[in-house]
Amino acid sequence: MTVPTLMQNHQKKTYVAQAHKFYNEMQQALSMFLTDNNAVGINETKLNNSDFDVSVTPFVKNYFKVVQDCGDTPQPCFADEYKSLNGTVIAAGRGQTFKCFSIASGASFCMGSFSGNADTGEGYIYVDTNGRKGPNIGCRDYWRMFYFSDATVDGWKLTPACKKNGANCPNGGSLEAQRQYDWDEGCARGDDDIDGIGYLIGNGWEMDW
Repeated sequence: MTVPTLMQNHQKKTYVAQAHKFYNEMQQALSMFLTDNNAVGINETKLNNSDFDVSVTPFVKNYFKVVQDCGDTPQPCFADEYKSLNGTVIAAGRGQTFKCFSIASGASFCMGSFSGNADTGEGYIYVDTNGRKGPNIGCRDYWRMFYFSDATVDGWKLTPACKKNGANCPNGGSLEAQRQYDWDEGCARGDDDIDGIGYLIGNGWEMDW
């Protein structure tokens, strides 16, 4: 293998390790939150409250070591500019409603509250896995993840219901097809290059792009 190829492979492994680290941190925090609240699902907790001062902010500050609270805007926790894999400029957070933080592990994330039921409900998370540091590219160090009532973190519409029975997945009728859809509508598109974490998870945390 050539030196440039080896360097690219090393970079990809670094991006994956950073994404996997935040994924594990968030799943662990959500699981602890369920236990501490004697709840079966996130839908039964205060995270299911549109008032972020009641839901998101207390959750993050109780289960993460916050080094910067950026309130309801991505900056300055996030970089000023992000690009897709093909170089198109994309907006950090897409203008969603959330609370944003930088944490001690080096990641920055914006988080929305949970909405829906135990089977199909979800909450979204925009994360830059290494904070303001580069490359600031969607599907490299910048992702949109979702959290579900069972305290799992995954891609778009990869809900507990979808994982139990592929027929409940909204696109394609199978878990694998839903993961592919997550990639097709996210990383594979230059204008919306954030989704794709579901594909990465299903691909065994191997970045083959």
